[in-house]
Amino acid sequence: SFAAWGKMAVQITAVHPLPYSLGDTSPLARIYDLDGCVLLLGVGHENNTSFHLAEYRANCRPQTQSGAPILEYGRRVWKWYEDIAYNSGPFRHIGAEMEKACPVRIGKVGQAEARLFSQRTAVDFAEKWLAAGG
Repeated sequence: SFAAWGKMAVQITAVHPLPYSLGDTSPLARIYDLDGCVLLLGVGHENNTSFHLAEYRANCRPQTQSGAPILEYGRRVWKWYEDIAYNSGPFRHIGAEMEKACPVRIGKVGQAEARLFSQRTAVDFAEKWLAAGG
């Protein structure tokens, strides 16, 4: 699920099909198109959902069938859909390498460590890393 606030909220979240849910038809791709930013707040790159968009674009993951409960006409139903087999295992390493090569602002929000960076830069970096077999 995605939530958005502000003048671009509808543009970002209006289309979000189940199949290939974090790929080029997802809100992640709309953020990329708008050159939006990622704020990691109290978490590291292992939780950087934007890197999943790079997995699609690098074409480095096998296809799989996934399932999820959704509300359909007010009833909870299980839906099956095509997707890729996500692997966030290398995300921490990709993020560390990205931070050496790309601008990332690191600071605090309250007591939490925060990282702010261009989502487009992050996705492009991760896509190249994954496509190279990183």
